[in-house]
Amino acid sequence: GSCFSIRVPKGSIQNIEKPTHNQDPNLAGIRVLCIDNEQRILLGMQSLLEQWGCHVVTATDLGQALSFWNLNQAPQFILADYHLDHETGLDVIQALRLHWQTTIPAIVISADNSDDVRQTVHDTNCLFMAKPVAPAALRNILRRQHQT
Repeated sequence: GSCFSIRVPKGSIQNIEKPTHNQDPNLAGIRVLCIDNEQRILLGMQSLLEQWGCHVVTATDLGQALSFWNLNQAPQFILADYHLDHETGLDVIQALRLHWQTTIPAIVISADNSDDVRQTVHDTNCLFMAKPVAPAALRNILRRQHQT
């Protein structure tokens, strides 16, 4: 048996700023509400969107969305999983649109890629993305929607 050691000089604590090299000037500052019943997915989406410069709030259902969204303005975009625990993402989107009295652009994300789900999403004036979501595709949709 060999034994190895490494000696490193003691450092000091510094404020470390988040790198901004991934920020997208087209998405910086937009307000996005993400709704999913899986916490790990919410954390991943939040991390991805914040890298692009978005202001992100996450929630697992309608109740959390309304209580966690503490801004005076409606979100500029909603990302919602189709299958939540006690409601669908479409139900939440429609309730939030009614609450803020505006048609907030939204993407419904689902592993169910059936024609029925796609048609239901389309009928409620939402976009559909199949799981797993490709970050580049999501970024392009957000850019296009934000520019209109």
